[in-house]
Amino acid sequence: MLESLLPPLDPWMIALAVAAVLLGSFVKGTTGLGLPLTAVPVMANFLPVPTSMAMLFAPVLMSNLWQSFHPEHTRPMMRRFWPLAFASVFGIVIGAKGLATLEPRVLHGVMGTLVLIFASLNFLSPHFTLKPGKEPWLGPLVGFGSGILGGVSSFFGPPMALYLMALGLKKNEFVTAISLIFLVATIVLNVAMLGYQVVGWRELVLSLAMLLPTFLGMSLGRRIREKVNATLFNRLVLGLLIVSSANLLRKAIFF
Repeated sequence: MLESLLPPLDPWMIALAVAAVLLGSFVKGTTGLGLPLTAVPVMANFLPVPTSMAMLFAPVLMSNLWQSFHPEHTRPMMRRFWPLAFASVFGIVIGAKGLATLEPRVLHGVMGTLVLIFASLNFLSPHFTLKPGKEPWLGPLVGFGSGILGGVSSFFGPPMALYLMALGLKKNEFVTAISLIFLVATIVLNVAMLGYQVVGWRELVLSLAMLLPTFLGMSLGRRIREKVNATLFNRLVLGLLIVSSANLLRKAIFF
């Protein structure tokens, strides 16, 4: 089992992981997105990439389960986006295989590059518009591609979010749709990681301990959502992500 090859998680590592999850949950509570994209690269600076991903299993699962149920939108969004979610399963299996076989320095390089790209896209704030006629064939392609990226990094969000926003979904439709997709993706990813023996049950059990900081961070983020300068807050978070990505790239190059 690769579980035995992972370094022991001492109290300092657990404390740093809790801090990373608190930050990611705070971002999610404030913006509605960003828990894995914020927490995973921060944790990957002092933990193996697979461990960082697995420790977010319970927080990501529960937060998206909570957000995916809406009295008006859950069923329509399930009917509309099931082809995308289904296609993402195949991409995740491929991506998770890469997670199981690539060297740590390569994983650091992949994650650092993806974080840098997504942070740059957020700075540029590109706007796209898609006609509904393209959805039947483009949706599964987006799902498959996002699945590959998510399988190797857990970052399903940015490409999915760009696609859903381009379709012009309303706020509640967007949150419900992306949460449903993330719900499926999170379960498949962690089953794949267990199947490939990238992680063991230890990491998934530890993820249960991350539920408390997750709900604390999300609650705090929701409370101050209207009180903080959104632009300044986003810039600070993006700055942190860029620093994290730079350190991951450093570890990839000077391993």
